[in-house]
Amino acid sequence: MKRKTKPSQKHIRDARDQTATREGTANLLRDWGFGFRAAWLWNELDEMYPGKKGFIPPSDPEDAEEIETPGVIESADAGREWTTNKTMVFTSAQSNTKVHQPFLEALEHFCDWRGATLHISQFTYNKASHGKKSVKPGADTQEGEKLWFDPAIAPYVSDSSLQLAEDLVWCGELNVIPTMKFPLTQFKTYTRQDSAIIPHAKMAMESVPTMKGFPTKMLYTTGAVTQRNYIEKTAGQVADFHHVFGAVIVEVDDDGAWWVRQLNAKNDGSFYDKNEFFTRQAVFPNQRVQAVTHGDIHWDKRDDAVLEAVFKKHGILDQLEPREQFFHDTIDFSARNHHNIKDGHFLHEMRVKGTDNVEAEFIDAARFLSTTAYRDWCKSVVVTSNHDQAVEIWLRNHAALMDATNIKFWHRLNYYCHHEIDEGRMPRPFAFALMCYMGEELLNNVTMVHEDDSYLILGSIQAGLHGHLGPNGARGAPKNLRTVGKANTGHTHTAGIVDGVYTAGAYGLLDMVYNKGLSSWSHSLIVTYPNAKRAIYTIKNGKAWR
Repeated sequence: MKRKTKPSQKHIRDARDQTATREGTANLLRDWGFGFRAAWLWNELDEMYPGKKGFIPPSDPEDAEEIETPGVIESADAGREWTTNKTMVFTSAQSNTKVHQPFLEALEHFCDWRGATLHISQFTYNKASHGKKSVKPGADTQEGEKLWFDPAIAPYVSDSSLQLAEDLVWCGELNVIPTMKFPLTQFKTYTRQDSAIIPHAKMAMESVPTMKGFPTKMLYTTGAVTQRNYIEKTAGQVADFHHVFGAVIVEVDDDGAWWVRQLNAKNDGSFYDKNEFFTRQAVFPNQRVQAVTHGDIHWDKRDDAVLEAVFKKHGILDQLEPREQFFHDTIDFSARNHHNIKDGHFLHEMRVKGTDNVEAEFIDAARFLSTTAYRDWCKSVVVTSNHDQAVEIWLRNHAALMDATNIKFWHRLNYYCHHEIDEGRMPRPFAFALMCYMGEELLNNVTMVHEDDSYLILGSIQAGLHGHLGPNGARGAPKNLRTVGKANTGHTHTAGIVDGVYTAGAYGLLDMVYNKGLSSWSHSLIVTYPNAKRAIYTIKNGKAWR
């Protein structure tokens, strides 16, 4: 409903500055909710701008220079430059706000240590107090002198778009308001098929579905190098809570492959990357990480190249040396999964491939945990997941009585279940079957986390959620699991960061037949550092970093 009040002279000026005709000014004022007669507005314009007939038509060559924003033809990617740097760090800085000096110095120290270049994109916030709204720093505005940035960032300002690799872009030209709840939502198509790094004070990550066989498109935000400085209203106070002193590091190899991971600092400015700890004064190498949350295993559909990269001697696991490692969807249970158990063609295919033996998958998965993945210096935690629990549905299906391949194992697990019920205990057939075939060493060094069990990393990060169960019986998703606070989850095979929920990818094949169409899956893991900060690493070409 339109207001009856007429616009003030300030509103008229604001509308005039954004339009090219009297009619455009009138239309914009009415869009803002003001009511008036056209004749009244023409008189106001004539009095406010004598001799200008209310406004300056853009076609008038004598006055054309007075139009502040004539527009451009080319899109933001048209003049994008390539960078030849191989190691780069990206973050952002807010207008009229001091930098977090210890963090900036730690970043500078980090860049010197790694031979990296530092890029800082400037963004504006609360410009009603400092000048014309929604203008990227450096734009030609009458009130620009009221806008300032901490001089400490001057050597690193990077406010233009850069092509970092064949399919990775730095969007330094963007000016995204820091109070956006989901800052990546609007940019899924902004760089077409290229992955992108978006300057923003929040730490977020999203995987965007692409055609199978193509690299998964990743979107990242950076965190900020400036202090918290928000309007004390709802949106500002929520943004203040989620403000991250952070950055992302990009590494590009000689073949053009790239890796991105988060640098998340504590309030003192210190942060970890891989097995090194950085402060404003020093670098501390040879630090162990606290935990690695592996991508979903899916043993019968595993990607052997990924498992080799992670678990081989001196591989990713040995270099990070976590004190704990977490396994999700340890088995795939495709042999007798309830989704396919009535599909005769599928069952025949399993028999032809020799993958229709349920017990065999448990034996192989237990052997993997007991040998390939076992480290005596690292505690193993197996989180019961939806594919693991598919065995429970199978045990209730009497069709198994006609399954010659699996009938003995079916009876054995059902006997266990009935015995547990007789003793007044909840049957855990997945854990029972898996641990039957584990080596004695692993039995003493493994923790089974069952459905609805809590397991905290460093007392603050919930690691007992696989991610398939949401609140109050809903299906699980990272956004509806945010209410738990900080959590490391799996399930979706889609790496991402939503507020405090970090989601790993998969160590299984990226094409498991049932995931038809576009896919956002990736071979990603979550690394939790000793200071409870986290990062997501993605494995490419057998490596998680250059």
